[in-house]
Order: sequence, then structure tokens, then C-alpha cells
Amino acid sequence: MLPCAALAQETYIRVNQAGYLPADRKVAIAFSREPIADTTFLMRQGTSVVFTGRVKEVPSPNWGGTFEYLYELDFSAKQYEGRYTIQLLKAKARSRE
Repeated sequence: MLPCAALAQETYIRVNQAGYLPADRKVAIAFSREPIADTTFLMRQGTSVVFTGRVKEVPSPNWGGTFEYLYELDFSAKQYEGRYTIQLLKAKARSRE
């Protein structure tokens, strides 16, 4: 059995796995069981920070899941092609590339 800390990742970030076109509206969603302390998020290409954006809390649709807190991470201003990850430092969460 894994220790509780290994099972208890509290914040997750989801991005469109198909990708985004450069001129598209580009938004990732962070969701958590508890409020997060982050007010900004980082967009990284490898180890370099290429964009910093604001974290915006949005109403939860209350789909009956366990994640009560939703946050919009809008990086539409980033209009260059590439492979990136989104990161919340305080919540210790990172998206897939």
C-alpha cells in the first residue's frame, strides 16, 4: 500500500491534449479539493519560463465529483507554436506537455 502522501495529490491541471492553434483561445483548467494559494501560473518550455498568467477561480459546475474548486489558466496571449507545460508552484501541480 502506498503512503497517504503519495495518494493525495490535491491539484490537477488539464490541457487540451490535441493542442491549440496559435490564434485560438487557449485555456487550461486546474481543479482541486481545497482552495489553492497560487495567484499566477507559469508556462514553461523545457526549464525556461516563457509566459506568466493569472489564476482565475471559476464556479464549479457541481457534477458530483470530489473537486470543488476550479481555476481557469488562460494563456491565449502566447501565440507561438511549441510544446509547453503549465505549472502552479504553490499547489505543486504541473500539466502534461
